[in-house]
Amino acid sequence: MAISSNALFHFVNKREYLEKILKGDFAPRYCLEHFDFKLLQLKDIYILMKCFCDIPLSQITNHTKTYGNYGIGFTKEWGKKNGISPIIYVYKSSDTYKSIQRIYSDNLNEAYNEYQKKKTETARNKIFEALSIIAYIKPIEGKMEREGESIDVLFYNEREWRFVPNKLLKNNNGIMNETLILPSDMIDKNPNLKNVLNNLAERNSKIRYAPEDVKYIFVKNEADKDYICNKLMGFDNFNENQKLKMISKILTIKQIEEDF
Repeated sequence: MAISSNALFHFVNKREYLEKILKGDFAPRYCLEHFDFKLLQLKDIYILMKCFCDIPLSQITNHTKTYGNYGIGFTKEWGKKNGISPIIYVYKSSDTYKSIQRIYSDNLNEAYNEYQKKKTETARNKIFEALSIIAYIKPIEGKMEREGESIDVLFYNEREWRFVPNKLLKNNNGIMNETLILPSDMIDKNPNLKNVLNNLAERNSKIRYAPEDVKYIFVKNEADKDYICNKLMGFDNFNENQKLKMISKILTIKQIEEDF
């Protein structure tokens, strides 16, 4: 039995979120990541990303209990073409964690100091590159907020891959270079900031896909399947043949539980 799937899955907990994905509204958002130990002197950070996993379908139902019964599965070839990569799992006493802390703290400090003095494009890119690596770091286990509740999760079992934008985001005033990672207290002080930056990411960093990139569409039950079929037929981002092919890829979570 394979220990990983040849597809990348993204799950959501509401049917309306799946509808948006199928309409082409698919972009990274700021997600809270909690560390029991500090990463770059921070324990709680928001990372601009879109998460996927390559757990085999035969084992996926435990994942859906945490992340939701609606989702989409893409080919891994599509994922690699779009720069989606496996993340790096660390724990506090690991040499990997210690090296990341030392190397990237030094690099960021150097780049920030250079940018404050000269405001150069080179310094800005150094900051972005260092933050890009940090955005792929996750503890092997920890707590996660889900529906207002804090739960213990062994993240290592999730086989996570991430999409993190590989270019600087721009707003009407120019380039915003520190937006890949935000300290949680920055959001706490300005709750609307996350919405503003999520909207910015949606305009600048949409994740594009074609119907042939999709291997599976997941819904909770047969009623949801009928609903999504009707919705797909009404969308204008696919032609009629593409819509029928997309419909043929719909699976219910119950089917997975019984047949995989």
